[in-house]
Amino acid sequence: MAFGEQPNFLGVAEWLFGALLFAGYWNKRLGILGALGSCFAFIATTTIIPFMPDGWAASAGGFPAMTEKVAFLMKDLVLFAVSVYLLRQDVIRASLFKTAAFDSSTTVQQDASPEIHLAKP
Repeated sequence: MAFGEQPNFLGVAEWLFGALLFAGYWNKRLGILGALGSCFAFIATTTIIPFMPDGWAASAGGFPAMTEKVAFLMKDLVLFAVSVYLLRQDVIRASLFKTAAFDSSTTVQQDASPEIHLAKP
């Protein structure tokens, strides 16, 4: 992959993760997959921040005075937190769905198993 193609790859991956998060409204597994993918993508982009060339304003004394490049990537910290929250919510929803499905099948089996004997007149 050439150097110029990397931003396109990252953009396509972020759109894919966004679509999976949206589809997660209806399908919990897709939501979990999208949240995991976006967590990894935002971790990858935020690890760039400390090492970004010209990311810290030398005129203001360097770190922690950031330039617009670093400020642009700081949004990924918030988006990472949102992705972790969505991952947590989807995992909880999926586990509750499995528990409810297990409980309902157990209930159906219990309801079907007792035999009713009618008294003969």
